[in-house]
Amino acid sequence: MRFQARIWVKLLVFVFFLLAISMTVLGVVIWSFTSDQITKQIQRQTFTVATLKRSQLRLYINDELSRGQLTANRVQLQQIMARVSFPDEYGRNSSDDYDRAYDDLVTGIQPLSEIFVAHLLDINGNTFVLTNSSVVLPPEYDIQLPADDDEREFTLSHFVFVDGILYFQINAVILFQGRRVGTLCMVASGMRMLTMTNDTTGLGDSGSVVLGVAAGSGPNTFQFVVPPVKSPSLYGTIQRWDAMGHALEGVTSTETNSVNYLGDTVLVTYMPLGYAGWGLAVMITQSEAFEPLVTLGHIIAGVLVGFVFVGLIISYFFSRAFTAPIMALHVATISLAVG
Repeated sequence: MRFQARIWVKLLVFVFFLLAISMTVLGVVIWSFTSDQITKQIQRQTFTVATLKRSQLRLYINDELSRGQLTANRVQLQQIMARVSFPDEYGRNSSDDYDRAYDDLVTGIQPLSEIFVAHLLDINGNTFVLTNSSVVLPPEYDIQLPADDDEREFTLSHFVFVDGILYFQINAVILFQGRRVGTLCMVASGMRMLTMTNDTTGLGDSGSVVLGVAAGSGPNTFQFVVPPVKSPSLYGTIQRWDAMGHALEGVTSTETNSVNYLGDTVLVTYMPLGYAGWGLAVMITQSEAFEPLVTLGHIIAGVLVGFVFVGLIISYFFSRAFTAPIMALHVATISLAVG
Protein backbone atom coordinates (compact mmCIF):
# COMPACT_ATOMS: atom_id res chain seq x y z
CA MET A 1 0.00 0.00 0.00
CA ARG A 2 2.91 2.33 0.71
CA PHE A 3 4.17 1.78 -2.82
CA GLN A 4 0.74 2.55 -4.23
CA ALA A 5 0.41 5.68 -2.06
CA ARG A 6 3.78 6.99 -3.21
CA ILE A 7 2.79 6.55 -6.86
CA TRP A 8 -0.52 8.30 -6.26
CA VAL A 9 1.16 11.22 -4.54
CA LYS A 10 3.74 11.61 -7.28
CA LEU A 11 1.08 11.53 -9.98
CA LEU A 12 -1.11 14.01 -8.12
CA VAL A 13 1.81 16.40 -7.60
CA PHE A 14 2.76 16.10 -11.26
CA VAL A 15 -0.79 16.73 -12.45
CA PHE A 16 -1.18 19.63 -9.99
CA PHE A 17 1.90 21.43 -11.27
CA LEU A 18 0.91 20.70 -14.85
CA LEU A 19 -2.57 22.13 -14.28
CA ALA A 20 -1.27 25.08 -12.30
CA ILE A 21 1.25 26.05 -14.95
CA SER A 22 -1.24 25.55 -17.79
CA MET A 23 -3.97 27.55 -16.05
CA THR A 24 -1.54 30.33 -15.12
CA VAL A 25 -0.36 30.68 -18.70
CA LEU A 26 -3.96 30.60 -19.93
CA GLY A 27 -4.98 33.18 -17.32
CA VAL A 28 -2.14 35.52 -18.24
CA VAL A 29 -3.05 35.28 -21.93
CA ILE A 30 -6.75 35.92 -21.23
CA TRP A 31 -5.95 38.77 -18.82
CA SER A 32 -3.51 40.43 -21.19
CA PHE A 33 -5.88 40.33 -24.15
CA THR A 34 -9.01 41.30 -22.23
CA SER A 35 -7.38 44.06 -20.16
CA ASP A 36 -5.96 45.58 -23.32
CA GLN A 37 -9.42 45.62 -24.91
CA ILE A 38 -11.04 47.10 -21.80
CA THR A 39 -8.35 49.79 -21.51
CA LYS A 40 -8.85 50.77 -25.15
CA GLN A 41 -12.61 50.88 -24.61
CA ILE A 42 -12.21 53.20 -21.60
CA GLN A 43 -9.86 55.44 -23.58
CA ARG A 44 -12.32 55.57 -26.47
CA GLN A 45 -15.11 56.45 -24.07
CA THR A 46 -13.25 59.39 -22.49
CA PHE A 47 -12.15 60.60 -25.92
CA THR A 48 -15.75 60.45 -27.16
CA VAL A 49 -16.99 62.41 -24.14
CA ALA A 50 -14.21 65.00 -24.60
CA THR A 51 -15.03 65.40 -28.30
CA LEU A 52 -18.73 65.86 -27.56
CA LYS A 53 -17.98 68.38 -24.81
CA ARG A 54 -15.73 70.34 -27.14
CA SER A 55 -18.45 70.44 -29.78
CA GLN A 56 -21.06 71.59 -27.26
CA LEU A 57 -18.83 74.29 -25.79
CA ARG A 58 -17.69 75.60 -29.15
CA LEU A 59 -21.29 75.78 -30.36
CA TYR A 60 -22.21 77.68 -27.20
CA ILE A 61 -19.25 80.08 -27.56
CA ASN A 62 -20.02 80.73 -31.22
CA ASP A 63 -23.62 81.43 -30.27
CA GLU A 64 -22.55 83.95 -27.62
CA LEU A 65 -20.11 85.65 -29.98
CA SER A 66 -22.84 85.88 -32.61
CA ARG A 67 -24.98 87.73 -30.11
CA GLY A 68 -22.34 90.39 -29.69
CA GLN A 69 -21.71 90.55 -33.41
CA LEU A 70 -25.36 91.03 -34.35
CA THR A 71 -25.79 93.83 -31.82
CA ALA A 72 -22.50 95.59 -32.58
CA ASN A 73 -23.25 95.55 -36.32
CA ARG A 74 -26.44 97.59 -35.99
CA VAL A 75 -25.85 100.50 -38.36
CA GLN A 76 -27.43 103.17 -36.18
CA LEU A 77 -25.21 102.23 -33.22
CA GLN A 78 -22.13 102.42 -35.44
CA GLN A 79 -23.04 105.87 -36.70
CA ILE A 80 -23.84 107.22 -33.26
CA MET A 81 -20.64 105.87 -31.68
CA ALA A 82 -18.61 107.36 -34.54
CA ARG A 83 -19.98 110.80 -33.65
CA VAL A 84 -19.46 110.19 -29.91
CA SER A 85 -15.83 109.04 -30.27
CA PHE A 86 -14.74 111.28 -33.16
CA PRO A 87 -17.00 114.38 -33.15
CA ASP A 88 -14.52 116.46 -35.15
CA GLU A 89 -14.55 113.97 -38.01
CA TYR A 90 -18.12 112.65 -38.04
CA GLY A 91 -19.98 115.54 -36.46
CA ARG A 92 -21.06 116.04 -32.88
CA ASN A 93 -23.77 113.77 -31.54
CA SER A 94 -27.23 115.27 -31.31
CA SER A 95 -29.24 115.57 -28.13
CA ASP A 96 -31.37 112.57 -28.97
CA ASP A 97 -28.45 110.27 -29.90
CA TYR A 98 -28.41 108.82 -26.39
CA ASP A 99 -32.10 107.87 -26.51
CA ARG A 100 -31.73 106.45 -30.02
CA ALA A 101 -28.65 104.44 -29.01
CA TYR A 102 -30.36 103.21 -25.86
CA ASP A 103 -33.47 102.09 -27.72
CA ASP A 104 -31.40 100.46 -30.46
CA LEU A 105 -29.20 98.65 -27.93
CA VAL A 106 -32.18 97.44 -25.90
CA THR A 107 -33.86 96.21 -29.08
CA GLY A 108 -30.68 94.37 -30.01
CA ILE A 109 -30.24 92.55 -26.70
CA GLN A 110 -33.92 92.10 -25.82
CA PRO A 111 -34.12 88.57 -27.31
CA LEU A 112 -31.04 87.62 -25.29
CA SER A 113 -32.55 86.57 -21.98
CA GLU A 114 -29.19 85.73 -20.39
CA ILE A 115 -27.81 89.28 -20.66
CA PHE A 116 -27.80 91.07 -17.30
CA VAL A 117 -26.57 94.46 -18.48
CA ALA A 118 -24.93 96.01 -21.55
CA HIS A 119 -22.41 98.85 -21.67
CA LEU A 120 -21.85 100.92 -24.78
CA LEU A 121 -18.45 102.58 -24.45
CA ASP A 122 -16.66 105.13 -26.58
CA ILE A 123 -13.14 104.81 -27.91
CA ASN A 124 -11.71 106.02 -24.58
CA GLY A 125 -13.63 103.47 -22.50
CA ASN A 126 -16.23 105.91 -21.16
CA THR A 127 -19.75 104.55 -20.82
CA PHE A 128 -22.15 106.24 -23.20
CA VAL A 129 -25.17 103.95 -22.74
CA LEU A 130 -25.95 101.56 -19.90
CA THR A 131 -28.97 99.24 -20.12
CA ASN A 132 -30.76 97.67 -17.18
CA SER A 133 -29.27 100.13 -14.71
CA SER A 134 -31.49 98.56 -12.06
CA VAL A 135 -29.51 95.30 -12.28
CA VAL A 136 -27.08 95.14 -9.38
CA LEU A 137 -24.01 93.09 -10.21
CA PRO A 138 -21.99 91.63 -7.34
CA PRO A 139 -19.20 93.89 -6.06
CA GLU A 140 -16.68 91.27 -7.22
CA TYR A 141 -17.66 91.99 -10.82
CA ASP A 142 -16.54 95.07 -12.73
CA ILE A 143 -16.52 95.74 -16.44
CA GLN A 144 -13.14 95.09 -18.02
CA LEU A 145 -12.33 96.39 -21.46
CA PRO A 146 -10.48 94.08 -23.87
CA ALA A 147 -6.74 94.63 -23.93
CA ASP A 148 -5.51 97.20 -26.43
CA ASP A 149 -3.37 94.58 -28.14
CA ASP A 150 -6.32 92.17 -28.54
CA GLU A 151 -7.12 92.37 -32.23
CA ARG A 152 -10.16 90.10 -32.06
CA GLU A 153 -13.46 91.82 -32.80
CA PHE A 154 -15.55 89.52 -30.61
CA THR A 155 -14.40 87.88 -27.38
CA LEU A 156 -15.61 86.21 -24.21
CA SER A 157 -13.74 87.25 -21.08
CA HIS A 158 -13.75 88.10 -17.37
CA PHE A 159 -15.40 84.99 -15.92
CA VAL A 160 -16.41 85.42 -12.27
CA PHE A 161 -18.27 82.92 -10.06
CA VAL A 162 -20.22 84.54 -7.22
CA ASP A 163 -22.94 83.03 -5.02
CA GLY A 164 -23.48 80.10 -7.37
CA ILE A 165 -23.81 82.27 -10.49
CA LEU A 166 -21.22 82.43 -13.26
CA TYR A 167 -20.85 85.86 -14.88
CA PHE A 168 -18.84 86.70 -17.99
CA GLN A 169 -18.47 89.40 -20.62
CA ILE A 170 -19.29 89.32 -24.30
CA ASN A 171 -17.11 91.97 -25.91
CA ALA A 172 -17.72 93.30 -29.41
CA VAL A 173 -15.76 95.97 -31.21
CA ILE A 174 -17.97 98.57 -32.92
CA LEU A 175 -16.60 99.56 -36.31
CA PHE A 176 -17.61 102.38 -38.58
CA GLN A 177 -16.09 102.53 -42.06
CA GLY A 178 -13.50 100.00 -40.91
CA ARG A 179 -12.48 102.12 -37.92
CA ARG A 180 -12.95 101.26 -34.27
CA VAL A 181 -15.39 103.74 -32.76
CA GLY A 182 -16.45 101.99 -29.56
CA THR A 183 -16.91 98.78 -27.64
CA LEU A 184 -20.00 96.85 -26.61
CA CYS A 185 -19.58 94.95 -23.32
CA MET A 186 -22.46 92.72 -22.26
CA VAL A 187 -22.44 90.98 -18.89
CA ALA A 188 -24.09 87.60 -19.36
CA SER A 189 -24.93 84.49 -17.37
CA GLY A 190 -22.62 81.56 -17.97
CA MET A 191 -24.83 79.01 -16.26
CA ARG A 192 -25.39 77.08 -19.48
CA MET A 193 -21.66 76.64 -19.88
CA LEU A 194 -21.39 75.62 -16.24
CA THR A 195 -24.14 73.04 -16.76
CA MET A 196 -22.23 71.60 -19.72
CA THR A 197 -19.01 71.18 -17.77
CA ASN A 198 -20.82 69.84 -14.70
CA ASP A 199 -22.49 67.13 -16.77
CA THR A 200 -20.25 64.08 -16.32
CA THR A 201 -22.44 61.55 -18.11
CA GLY A 202 -20.30 58.64 -19.24
CA LEU A 203 -17.55 59.40 -16.73
CA GLY A 204 -18.81 57.56 -13.67
CA ASP A 205 -18.91 58.99 -10.16
CA SER A 206 -15.42 60.46 -10.15
CA GLY A 207 -15.50 61.99 -13.63
CA SER A 208 -14.83 65.66 -14.22
CA VAL A 209 -14.67 68.11 -17.11
CA VAL A 210 -12.10 70.90 -16.80
CA LEU A 211 -11.89 74.01 -18.96
CA GLY A 212 -8.67 75.96 -18.49
CA VAL A 213 -6.74 78.96 -19.76
CA ALA A 214 -3.02 79.61 -19.48
CA ALA A 215 -2.07 81.60 -16.38
CA GLY A 216 0.95 82.07 -14.17
CA SER A 217 4.61 81.97 -15.07
CA GLY A 218 5.40 78.33 -14.35
CA PRO A 219 5.24 75.43 -16.80
CA ASN A 220 1.80 73.87 -17.38
CA THR A 221 0.06 76.35 -15.08
CA PHE A 222 -3.51 77.43 -15.72
CA GLN A 223 -6.70 78.91 -14.31
CA PHE A 224 -10.19 77.46 -14.56
CA VAL A 225 -12.51 79.17 -17.03
CA VAL A 226 -15.50 77.78 -15.12
CA PRO A 227 -15.52 76.30 -11.60
CA PRO A 228 -14.54 72.59 -11.59
CA VAL A 229 -17.41 70.43 -10.40
CA LYS A 230 -15.28 68.43 -7.93
CA SER A 231 -13.42 71.36 -6.40
CA PRO A 232 -15.21 74.70 -6.98
CA SER A 233 -13.25 76.31 -4.13
CA LEU A 234 -10.17 76.26 -6.38
CA TYR A 235 -11.80 78.64 -8.85
CA GLY A 236 -9.71 81.75 -9.33
CA THR A 237 -6.49 80.08 -8.24
CA ILE A 238 -3.55 79.11 -10.41
CA GLN A 239 -3.04 75.35 -10.67
CA ARG A 240 -0.47 73.12 -12.32
CA TRP A 241 -1.31 70.05 -14.39
CA ASP A 242 0.81 68.61 -17.17
CA ALA A 243 -2.21 67.33 -19.11
CA MET A 244 -3.83 70.77 -19.20
CA GLY A 245 -0.50 72.29 -20.17
CA HIS A 246 -0.35 69.95 -23.16
CA ALA A 247 -3.93 70.88 -24.13
CA LEU A 248 -3.06 74.59 -23.96
CA GLU A 249 -0.15 73.86 -26.31
CA GLY A 250 -2.56 72.38 -28.85
CA VAL A 251 -1.92 68.70 -28.14
CA THR A 252 -4.68 66.07 -28.23
CA SER A 253 -4.00 62.80 -26.41
CA THR A 254 -5.15 60.32 -23.76
CA GLU A 255 -3.07 59.32 -20.74
CA THR A 256 -3.88 56.47 -18.38
CA ASN A 257 -1.55 57.49 -15.56
CA SER A 258 -1.75 61.26 -15.13
CA VAL A 259 -1.52 63.02 -11.76
CA ASN A 260 -3.97 65.92 -11.78
CA TYR A 261 -3.95 69.24 -9.90
CA LEU A 262 -5.49 67.54 -6.84
CA GLY A 263 -2.79 64.89 -6.71
CA ASP A 264 -5.15 62.12 -7.89
CA THR A 265 -4.02 59.57 -10.45
CA VAL A 266 -6.48 59.78 -13.34
CA LEU A 267 -7.16 58.62 -16.85
CA VAL A 268 -7.50 61.81 -18.90
CA THR A 269 -8.20 62.89 -22.45
CA TYR A 270 -7.09 66.43 -23.22
CA MET A 271 -7.33 68.64 -26.29
CA PRO A 272 -7.42 72.32 -27.29
CA LEU A 273 -10.91 73.78 -27.25
CA GLY A 274 -10.31 75.78 -30.40
CA TYR A 275 -11.08 79.20 -28.89
CA ALA A 276 -8.77 81.78 -27.32
CA GLY A 277 -6.14 79.17 -26.48
CA TRP A 278 -8.40 77.42 -23.97
CA GLY A 279 -7.77 73.78 -23.11
CA LEU A 280 -10.25 71.00 -22.33
CA ALA A 281 -9.57 67.95 -20.17
CA VAL A 282 -11.96 65.09 -19.40
CA MET A 283 -10.84 62.78 -16.61
CA ILE A 284 -11.87 59.88 -14.40
CA THR A 285 -9.94 58.50 -11.46
CA GLN A 286 -7.75 55.55 -12.30
CA SER A 287 -9.31 53.42 -9.55
CA GLU A 288 -12.80 53.81 -11.01
CA ALA A 289 -11.68 53.63 -14.63
CA PHE A 290 -9.96 50.30 -14.12
CA GLU A 291 -12.43 48.83 -11.66
CA PRO A 292 -13.73 46.46 -14.40
CA LEU A 293 -10.19 45.12 -14.75
CA VAL A 294 -10.01 44.34 -11.03
CA THR A 295 -13.35 42.54 -11.23
CA LEU A 296 -12.17 40.66 -14.30
CA GLY A 297 -9.01 39.60 -12.48
CA HIS A 298 -11.03 38.19 -9.59
CA ILE A 299 -13.29 36.29 -12.00
CA ILE A 300 -10.35 34.82 -13.93
CA ALA A 301 -8.58 33.81 -10.69
CA GLY A 302 -11.75 32.15 -9.38
CA VAL A 303 -12.34 30.25 -12.61
CA LEU A 304 -8.73 29.04 -12.77
CA VAL A 305 -8.77 27.86 -9.15
CA GLY A 306 -11.99 26.01 -9.90
CA PHE A 307 -10.40 24.35 -12.94
CA VAL A 308 -7.39 23.26 -10.88
CA PHE A 309 -9.62 21.84 -8.15
CA VAL A 310 -11.73 19.89 -10.65
CA GLY A 311 -8.56 18.75 -12.38
CA LEU A 312 -7.16 17.38 -9.11
CA ILE A 313 -10.32 15.40 -8.47
CA ILE A 314 -10.23 13.94 -11.98
CA SER A 315 -6.51 13.22 -11.71
CA TYR A 316 -7.09 11.36 -8.44
CA PHE A 317 -9.40 8.85 -10.09
CA PHE A 318 -7.18 8.76 -13.15
CA SER A 319 -4.11 8.00 -11.05
CA ARG A 320 -5.90 5.13 -9.33
CA ALA A 321 -6.86 3.64 -12.68
CA PHE A 322 -3.36 4.21 -14.00
CA THR A 323 -1.60 2.63 -11.02
CA ALA A 324 -3.81 -0.50 -10.87
CA PRO A 325 -1.79 -2.47 -13.52
CA ILE A 326 1.44 -1.32 -11.90
CA MET A 327 0.26 -2.59 -8.54
CA ALA A 328 -0.74 -5.93 -10.06
CA LEU A 329 2.69 -6.26 -11.60
CA HIS A 330 4.27 -5.28 -8.29
CA VAL A 331 2.28 -7.98 -6.45
CA ALA A 332 3.17 -10.59 -9.07
CA THR A 333 6.83 -9.70 -8.84
CA ILE A 334 6.80 -10.09 -5.05
CA SER A 335 5.00 -13.43 -5.37
CA LEU A 336 7.66 -14.76 -7.78
CA ALA A 337 10.41 -13.54 -5.54
CA VAL A 338 8.89 -15.29 -2.57
CA GLY A 339 8.57 -18.47 -4.64
